[in-house]
Amino acid sequence: MGYTYIRRELSLEELAAQVISLAAQFSEVCAWHAQVPKSPWRRVFPHMLERLAYGNVVDDRDTECIAEIGRGFVTAANARLPGYGDHVLNCPHYVEEPIDDGLALLKSHIELHHLFQSLRSQLIARMRARELIGCSE
Repeated sequence: MGYTYIRRELSLEELAAQVISLAAQFSEVCAWHAQVPKSPWRRVFPHMLERLAYGNVVDDRDTECIAEIGRGFVTAANARLPGYGDHVLNCPHYVEEPIDDGLALLKSHIELHHLFQSLRSQLIARMRARELIGCSE
């Protein structure tokens, strides 16, 4: 007996709603837990947080700053336990519990960043594809 799996792609509206929700969570996490990135993202950081909190999730000015924050979370986890941040990023389905609360918090930040960045990229790509082909939906 075989199984058939039908993958249902999110509509653009569903994807956008999910990205907006994740952006608000990511913005709050960054406001409380992220180190302010070093130049040139230092000036972008507070404006990025505000844009994300209010649902402006596709501003190109934020892309590199979002990536830099993610690298900061991975670096912080690696500083606590060598290789741990990279492991969380590269093996997202690995379920071993972190050895302390600080690592657990960093693990959740890395996972949130990864999901947000991935879905945000998908949203931007689909929006640009629609522009390219002239789709009005």
